[in-house]
Amino acid sequence: MAYYSQITDPGLQERIQKRYGEEAAALQALGFRHLAYCMELMGSFSAVLQFLVLILAFFHREVLVVRSPLRLGTLYPLLASSDPPSVALCMGMGVKFYTPFTDGTLLISSSFTSESRPKPESRIVRLPPAGSLGETWLAHRRRSLELASDTRRLPGGVGFSDYVEMSRVEEDLAQYELG
Repeated sequence: MAYYSQITDPGLQERIQKRYGEEAAALQALGFRHLAYCMELMGSFSAVLQFLVLILAFFHREVLVVRSPLRLGTLYPLLASSDPPSVALCMGMGVKFYTPFTDGTLLISSSFTSESRPKPESRIVRLPPAGSLGETWLAHRRRSLELASDTRRLPGGVGFSDYVEMSRVEEDLAQYELG
């Protein structure tokens, strides 16, 4: 399980902004605002044990750090939208959109193809990429409004702790798939 924290170090924030500035600007043009800079820190010795992940992250120009004892960390910007309340995660492969609902349903879309599929009893709804970043956000937004009902409501807003919770739900899905 990963550990998530907000990044307050100006040097790390600058590295993240330099890498993901274009993506952040494109999201801001779609109505998103900056939410936080995030570090996802994997377990002890993950920089060695998950060497393939490290290589892929490097290939996708992820912003990386290694913490003691050899814990691999990836650094990302998070942006938020209020219509609907959603979080956008910029990463090397593209952008992921997360929208939570009050009944525990989670809508996830990405601008890149993902092979993960929700388990049958999961409340995760995953949309395939719809083309460009703007088209993917439009499809995500449309689907979130379709999913909203009297029993499945959109929250009043989203923050960093909501992103962490949504990521943990997605991690549980990944654990299920690994069996």
